[in-house]
Amino acid sequence: MGALTIGSGGCPPRPGHRAGWLAVCALLAGLGCHLFDAASEPYRAGRRAFAAGDHAGALALWTQAAQLGSPLAKKNIGDLHAYGLGVTQNDALAVSWYREAAEQDCAPAQHALAAMLEAGRGADADLAAAVALYRQAAVGGYPEAQARLGQLYERGGGVSRDDVLAAKWYRRAARSGDAEGMAGLAYLYTSGRGVEKNPERAFELNLAAAERGSVRAQHSLSAAYASGLGAERSAAQAVYWLRKAAEQGAPRPQYALARRYAEGDGVPVDRAEAARWYRAAAEQGHVDAQAELGIAYASGSGVAEDLAAAAHWLGQAADQGSEFARLRLGYVRRDLARARSESARSRHSRGRYTSREDSSRARRKASRELPGRQNRPGRCRVGDDILLIHRLDCMNRGGVFVDSREGAGGFAEVEGSYDPSEWEWVWE
Repeated sequence: MGALTIGSGGCPPRPGHRAGWLAVCALLAGLGCHLFDAASEPYRAGRRAFAAGDHAGALALWTQAAQLGSPLAKKNIGDLHAYGLGVTQNDALAVSWYREAAEQDCAPAQHALAAMLEAGRGADADLAAAVALYRQAAVGGYPEAQARLGQLYERGGGVSRDDVLAAKWYRRAARSGDAEGMAGLAYLYTSGRGVEKNPERAFELNLAAAERGSVRAQHSLSAAYASGLGAERSAAQAVYWLRKAAEQGAPRPQYALARRYAEGDGVPVDRAEAARWYRAAAEQGHVDAQAELGIAYASGSGVAEDLAAAAHWLGQAADQGSEFARLRLGYVRRDLARARSESARSRHSRGRYTSREDSSRARRKASRELPGRQNRPGRCRVGDDILLIHRLDCMNRGGVFVDSREGAGGFAEVEGSYDPSEWEWVWE
């Protein structure tokens, strides 16, 4: 978990970040969270203790200030519980403290409470209540809330999509130096949504936001340098800003960077580096990265060939609806079955059965135990060839068996191929 800066404001990270909530917002001035004279000294002492790494001491001092009515102290106690600093992490307690501070018109606490309700942390998810709190904090002048409200209007989350209102709130946040407000406004200038299209202005805003650490801006800035939209084309700058975004753990930039290494786009071809970034994105559920990582394992591109790992990642992508991954998964499973069959055949040829009589006995036993007419010859499709052989021989060749069924008026295809690794013997 990243270092948390607690002071006169602050907020838990926006919903949507990875578990652990690594991103931490910078804190601004009070914005309605007024210090009471009696509470000011323990509150400031708590800040000093926190800065020194004494989280338990900060909690004790902020508890004193909270008892004297300080909304900032209450908000900061909520942060400690949300992050598990000096106490066991407890989202319900964090929500309780945020709520107390928010009821005192403390804008940072209103924003923090809204983020928890939006994510369903410490309380049932309530997007309508979250939007109302974001709006209160935004009207109170809190830039983080203004930027988040802009995002909701841009995407239609909990409110009707409205590009003009999105631009209004992004602009207010950007004027206060909020990086996400700048990045959001830059996107609108790039696309011409809610504002007149202006790639040059978008580039300026993205550059300012990227330098402040906005992943969205860094990714957009990379795209601007790559395309020359609003800026002079520069492959080196495109890769530089894309790497900045990827290193912050965002899956989309990680996938984009992997593609560059795989294709030699602005960087030398490096299959191992491509696989590394594919994995980073895949582990966060990026479906295209999962599919590409599966293909890398299947072909041994940048990683050691591993059909089991290939099947795992292609399966993950297929489960998310990737038709491409589903098709490739069929081929990988076929190849995996063949490899296991060859391994089993190799074990057999090394003396697993000491005589043909033993092998025949095992074959008869398996034919009795396997479902269906395992000992009946039928058609086996191996590549483009159709062979008249037994089912088990068909399996050993990695084929798909087409069984003969009585009374079916011919041949009927049985779905799928069979994995010979499930049985303990291999037909010679």
